[in-house]
Amino acid sequence: MTKQRTRKAATADSATVLEAIPNIGASLANDLRLIGIARPDQLIGRDPQSLYHALCDRTGTHQDPCVLDTFISAVRFMEGAPARPWWHYTPERIEMALRSRASGSASRSYSLLMKSNASVICETPTPGKKAKRIDGWKYEAVRKAILASLPRRDEGVLFRDLPVLVKQRLSPKERERLGSVNWYTTTVKLALEVKGEIFRVAGAVPQRLLRK
Repeated sequence: MTKQRTRKAATADSATVLEAIPNIGASLANDLRLIGIARPDQLIGRDPQSLYHALCDRTGTHQDPCVLDTFISAVRFMEGAPARPWWHYTPERIEMALRSRASGSASRSYSLLMKSNASVICETPTPGKKAKRIDGWKYEAVRKAILASLPRRDEGVLFRDLPVLVKQRLSPKERERLGSVNWYTTTVKLALEVKGEIFRVAGAVPQRLLRK
């Protein structure tokens, strides 16, 4: 007899079991129970990174970083965010690791960024266009350069000028390792539009950009 799959909840209020949370299947639901999370509402206010480390400690295994991405997605959903694919939260996981490294508080967290399989899914606002996967360090380096190059007001920056500005803010080593700065600038720029961190100036032709 085929086991019936749990229907995914559309809102946090309608999630009555862990398996109803978007991105949480039977295996991850059991992992959450293993670390003391028995009900969806117990995720509200929890630190996803602490949950991830608790699971690593409980299982004696260094879990894949995508598990942390999924824990972030589950916590955010239960706190009221819309259902999003787990890879939407990969940038947030990388930012957590970088903050931990900068504060010197958790080299263990930074290792999540440095894992060979640490990568970011860059979505695009164009319907039907396939998302691209790039290395986490490349995403973060270009993201920071883009945000540092864009103003929050006035007429914005011409999109065609953005790769030059990004290149100026990257180190020589970063430029060498990136290869095509233009391609990475465009890819990360589209991902930041999807995340709402930057936006196009309405009616501007050619395209101009501002940051939030």
